[in-house]
This record gives sequence, C-alpha cells and structure tokens, in this order.
Amino acid sequence: DSFCTESLEFTQINPDDFKPTPKQLSFCALSDIPLDILRFHFILLQEFNRKIEVVLPLIDFNRVQSKWSLANLIRTVRGLIATRVKNKLWDTFIQATMSNQRSASITISRPKAQKAKERGDPDGSKSVFGQIYRELHFIHPSRLRIRNQTWHVSFAGEGGTDAGGLFRESISNLCNDLQSSHLPLFIPCPNSYGLGDNQDKYVPNPSASSSLQLSMYSFVGKLMGIAIRGKHVLNLDFSSVIWKPLVSLPIQEEDILAVDSLAFGPVNTIKNTNPDDLIHLNYTFTISGADKKLVKLKKGGKKILVTKENVDEYVKLVREYKLNEFSAQVNAIKRGLATIVPIQLLSLFSWQELELLVCGSREVDIEFLKANAIYLDPFNASSKEVNMLWNVLGSFSHKERQYFLRFVWGRSRLPISSADFTQKFQVMGCRNNSDHTLPVSHTCFFQLELPRYSSEQIMRKKILYAIENCHSIDMDFNISREEWADEPEENDDKPK
Repeated sequence: DSFCTESLEFTQINPDDFKPTPKQLSFCALSDIPLDILRFHFILLQEFNRKIEVVLPLIDFNRVQSKWSLANLIRTVRGLIATRVKNKLWDTFIQATMSNQRSASITISRPKAQKAKERGDPDGSKSVFGQIYRELHFIHPSRLRIRNQTWHVSFAGEGGTDAGGLFRESISNLCNDLQSSHLPLFIPCPNSYGLGDNQDKYVPNPSASSSLQLSMYSFVGKLMGIAIRGKHVLNLDFSSVIWKPLVSLPIQEEDILAVDSLAFGPVNTIKNTNPDDLIHLNYTFTISGADKKLVKLKKGGKKILVTKENVDEYVKLVREYKLNEFSAQVNAIKRGLATIVPIQLLSLFSWQELELLVCGSREVDIEFLKANAIYLDPFNASSKEVNMLWNVLGSFSHKERQYFLRFVWGRSRLPISSADFTQKFQVMGCRNNSDHTLPVSHTCFFQLELPRYSSEQIMRKKILYAIENCHSIDMDFNISREEWADEPEENDDKPK
C-alpha cells in the first residue's frame, strides 16, 4: 500500500497507481528495475491472484505431501499469493470447523505453582502450564475449537471473576512458564550465550523426549491453534526451526546457524584441515547438542576418531543430526496443532505469516494502540492527561510497554489488526486525582483509570511503579489463606 497512491485491496489497484518514490525503491531489491517493468509484473501478479482465488477452494490440500499433486505445486508459489486471498480461504475453513460447545471451566493454583518452583518440579506438571495441560489436553479437541474465549479460569486462593481478564492472564502465565527454566520443554538457543543473532529465541529441548513431555509439546500445538482461532496472541519467541516444519518447509543449515552460530564448527574446521592431519584434531563421532549435551552420532561414537577415511561419514552424520535435532518435539507440536486448525492449509503460508498468526507482533506499537483507544468522561482525545499518557507510553522501553499492556489487558502483545481487537482500550477518570494515587486497571474490560496527575514526570513514575509491581487480578473476593499455606508433598502427580 505504501507504494500506491491509494490504500486499496491488492487485486483492485490500478497499475498506474503503483507509484513508488525513488526513496522507497532505494530500500528494496526492486531499485534497479525500470518502473514500467515493475508495473507489468504487478499486472501479472494481480491476474494470477484473481485466478488462484477461484481455484484454491477446489484443491484437495490433504495431498499436499504428494510431490506431483496440485496442492504441492501451489505450495511452491505461496509467496506469490496475496495474504487476503490466503486468509479468505483460511477463514472459510476455520468457520466450517468451529464448534458450538461451551467453554471449559478450569481452576489453577498459582500458589501451588510458585511453591513447586521453590521445592523443585522437574517435569513442570505443577506449573501454571502443567496445570492447564492436565485440565485441557485430555478433553475432546472439539471443545477447544470454539469462538472467542476458549476456557474460563478461576485462580484458587485469589480474587477475580473471569470476564476475559483472567483468561488472558492464564495465557500470559503459561507463556512465561514455557520460556522459563522451570519447564523443560524449551531452552534458550545456543546463541543466547552471546554469539551470533537471535539471542532471544527459544528452541525445543532435544532431551525432552519422554511420553509426558511429547504429550506436553502436543498441547503447545493445541495452544497455537487456539491462539489462531480466537486471535489470542501468545507471547512466545520461537525460532524458525519450530515454525518452518509446521508450514511444511524443510529446515536448512541457515535456520540452524541463525540460532547456533557454532553448530557446524567442527565441520568447518575439518574443511580447513589437511586430510592427513585430521587424526591430530582428536575429533570423535560425537557432537554437542543445543542443550550442550554430548550426542553420539553412531554406536560407539565416543571411541571412533575422525580420519580421512571416515570424514565424509562424519560430516554427513553431523548435518543429519543438526537438521533433525528437534524433529520429535516439533512433530508432536504439529500433531496437536492439527487437532485445532486445518493444518493442511498452513502450507499456503510462510513461516513468518504463521508466527504472526500465533504470536502477533513482538513490538508494542503505541500509535497502533492509540488508534484503537476510546476515552470516557471526563477525558477526550485532546485532554491534557491523555496527551501526557501517550507521551509517557512512547518513552517506555519495549519491556515496559509489554508490562503496561499486561497491566491493563492481561496480555503482552497487541492483536495483528484493528479488526482483531475484541475490546478497545478505554481510558477513564479516577475517583482520586492526587499525585499520590496509583492508576487502576480492569483487565477484563481493557480499562485504565487514570488520575489527573500534575505533571508528565509524576504520571510516568506512578505508571511505572504500578506496572512493575502489580501482578494481581482484581480482588473481587477475599484471598484464601489456606491456598497460600504450605501443603504436604503429593505422591501421585501423573496426568489424569
């Protein structure tokens, strides 16, 4: 749209309206192509999308894995298909597979989860994620294919009535668990130790391969499907080694190097070593995994030295292991995802598009939030306090913006588009307008009670204090002392 004179649907744009400025073209790969050629290619893309939009509903995507199927051929040109065309077909199938059943009701004990962290919970079964897994993974998947709020939650020992806020809070809690040391399913990528790019990304734990852990991975796939159906974005930072297989794309060496710069270090050393000197490297048929554990590439690999006679086999085995290191875990995720959404159609999407569907945008765009805000008496868009609020939020770091969103809405990421906002952000007045008063939020309704602070500096200080120190939901009831008291150890903690 930024290249055109009007913001129109792709297939409706007149090629003459395709008028990118020299500055716009200077930042893309099209800069050396004459404008008339660009317009001609644009016309071809438009016509292709008009035709493919008619054909797509007639294609059997169950045969997408068949090399010579039409579905597989369409998959190879997925990058040429407009997002709107993909989404139209996708939404049709999502609606057709929607269930009319009632939301499940679950009870989660966050005190139990916290005490388990302190005492030790090796498999994470007592974490918030583990408790939700126990409650929801073993019910029929159709109960999770519903509109809007997938489950209603009560937090044992805490106040709060779930009108949406507790549900979003539970999603935030389980996402935090998935990317923490308290749950063994995902680990920081090897680059997180300070080498290479994507140091904030997570990868599956290759050692997490028990039946319970694979079952938990399957539930992660279900959560992804729930997020897609209900537009409940998950605050997860997974690498392409997870997303690409879910859209039927192969893992390549660059995907591994993107999260593990040293993954093929031994292979590179071998390439730069004289074959007769390989024996002096003292390399054996082993490799360090993403979890830093030593893996035998073949039986007895610890005792087999790499020599010029077997170096080709070693290189082949290293590559095979690295490209398939997470296969068991990702396949389990894919199985769970397939029970919630029509997974065959995901082959139309790029892995980046799938990540956006599941996780939304990582950055909290304050201008986007502002465009989806409404103001209640006594405020309006031009109120001094409202302008102060947007200035304060604009000055926040990425992490502080996430804290603010969590404070007012129980989630850490914004929806993908304005149409996906189930509620608009409401800024309303506060009963007490003293500079000593903290802001109040109602996460179920996406509301912020904003005191009329005397200065922007004071507003910033008070909001920061609130979002960094308040992690509780509205206390509609009295807190139960019993829930927070010490409890005896449980002997039987197997899935029910």
